[in-house]
Amino acid sequence: MELVEPSDRYRKSFEEALVEFGSEIIPGAYALLSCSTVDEYLERVRKDARGEDLPEGFVPSTTYWLIEDGEYIGHVNIRHRLTPALERLGAHIGYAIRPSRRQKGYGTQMLRMALEKARQLGIERVLITCNKENVASRTVIEKNGGVFWDEIEVEGRPVPTMRFWIENK
Repeated sequence: MELVEPSDRYRKSFEEALVEFGSEIIPGAYALLSCSTVDEYLERVRKDARGEDLPEGFVPSTTYWLIEDGEYIGHVNIRHRLTPALERLGAHIGYAIRPSRRQKGYGTQMLRMALEKARQLGIERVLITCNKENVASRTVIEKNGGVFWDEIEVEGRPVPTMRFWIENK
């Protein structure tokens, strides 16, 4: 199992996962939502990592895919820094596991690997959030050293957002 940069090599598996996700809101997938083709998406994540042509208010971010036995399992997006808006409505890391692979420990392993990638980017204190009702995500965060900071109400979201810090030195 490894974290890799998104690649055409895993396109078929990635496209199958997109079908599984359906209309689900996918954390860490801004680039995916802003593109109409996989090719466009692959180019967008490369630009995001370099900080090129970013939309207003966005920061550089690196996307990785979790791959096991040649299959896309999930993705993680690491923002290289936070703005005041991202500290409130986002985080350093967003991730998702494809529905058919959930509840099998992949999220915990992927976040552990993502924290190493964040450390390589110089991020020593990582903010990560989850929906208050998402017990699985909270468990993943806590297993990776997440310490509860607070819970906030966000306009337009029916459920409070929980925020956690992870010391990543």
